[in-house]
Amino acid sequence: MADRFPKPTRTKKPERGEQSLLGKTGSPAPASEEKATPPPTRNVVLSHELTARLIQYEIDLKTKGERFNFSEITRNALGNFLDREGF
Repeated sequence: MADRFPKPTRTKKPERGEQSLLGKTGSPAPASEEKATPPPTRNVVLSHELTARLIQYEIDLKTKGERFNFSEITRNALGNFLDREGF
């Protein structure tokens, strides 16, 4: 019965300065020359000036009769605004 369930063997921890062959998720880490590049993102921290311009953009659209709500702004609309403002 004991032969059916052998005890797991412990693996040696990597020495200081060595790197484990497995990443944190247990999957093999990519080679240094094959590092995965993250997808392009546009993380923008809105400054007070940019926020003021965005609110003015909202007011301008409302004046034209277009429906626009700052709290419900979509990612696409914000991207278009940032492109127009040169960010």
